Amino acid sequence: IKYCYKEKECVKIVVKSLKGQVSKLAVHAVGARVIELLFSTFPPKSTALLKLELYGPQFALFASGDLSNVTSNHPTLEKVIEQQPKKRAVALEYVLGILNKGMDKNLWGFA
Repeated sequence: IKYCYKEKECVKIVVKSLKGQVSKLAVHAVGARVIELLFSTFPPKSTALLKLELYGPQFALFASGDLSNVTSNHPTLEKVIEQQPKKRAVALEYVLGILNKGMDKNLWGFA
């Protein structure tokens, strides 16, 4: 990740290979470090869809339609909930689940 963030083609390959796996990697001992490095190194525009996976699978799968304004900038949970207020409870429950798993494994001390 450190060496390929400057090449657009390499960024696309890495993002494509991690698509659908971000929430699993975020609660894995080594994977959490990889995801942290990815989000801090890669351009925000290329990782926007990956960040949506942290809010729930429904946001990542159906991001092309309603969430197009959110993904063009930095996607935050607040912006996602503003766009789709009906999914607020689902998103918050999913994020809480990821946070609880990470706290159980003591993963949140890296940054």
